[in-house]
Formats: sequence, C-alpha cells, structure tokens
Amino acid sequence: MRYSGCGILLMLSLFLGVAADAADNLIVPGLRCGAFILGKTTEKELSAIPKAKGIDFQFSRDGILNSVVVTISEYATDRNVRVGAIEKDIIRVYGQGKSGNIDLTKGETVIGKVGDKVLFYPGIQFVFAKQRVWAIILVRK
Repeated sequence: MRYSGCGILLMLSLFLGVAADAADNLIVPGLRCGAFILGKTTEKELSAIPKAKGIDFQFSRDGILNSVVVTISEYATDRNVRVGAIEKDIIRVYGQGKSGNIDLTKGETVIGKVGDKVLFYPGIQFVFAKQRVWAIILVRK
C-alpha cells in the first residue's frame, strides 16, 4: 500500500503531536492553511483528528476541503497578517482589495452579516469586527 509523503507527514504531526514550526501555521492564500490543502485534504482525513479550536473547515459536496476559517492569532498569512490586525495593516501589504460583507443566511433568507466589514482578495478574505481582523477566510482562487 502506498501513501503520499504529505499525507504521512500530516498524520504524524497531528497524531504524534510533533512540534509545529512556523510553516505549519502558515496561511497561503488560495492554497493552504498549515498542512491543510485546499482542493486536496479530505473530510475523511480531518474527521480522524481532534477538532482544532479557532479553525473551521468547509467542504465541497464530494468531501474535499473548500475553505478554512481561522479565528486565532497563532496562524499568519505568508505576508505576516494575523487575526487582530487593523485594516491599514491589511491594505499596506495586500493593497486596497474589494470591500463588502458576507451574508449570514438561514435557508434562503438573509438574517444578518458576518462581521462589520470584509476585505476580499484572491484566495483570502479578512473579516473585521470592531475595526480588527476577527477572522481570516482561506478560499480557493
């Protein structure tokens, strides 16, 4: 039976508690959050590990990782932006980006907004609450 090197590394680091280096907490827009790779990591793989506090995963209908929501400051983007950053820090390193909101829905009814404001960039979104990044959303490009 053959296993991919990446899958074995992921499982070893998660099950054996191998100390994470800085790259393990790296958010790369449109690609990965730590060892979790958009479009490759499966729901089945993640169901075998304890749920991490401050990280939420969304999957496609076929069980492939589609997006990651990070609400803890232990993770940073490849441009060193973390939860808690202010808007001018985001704009300084990513540029102006598109500003808007994400609707919170129940069924097909909009019942509110997620955060106060969202800055959208290819592969990544920054959700603000009280003028600070409250969540970083990693999405596929």
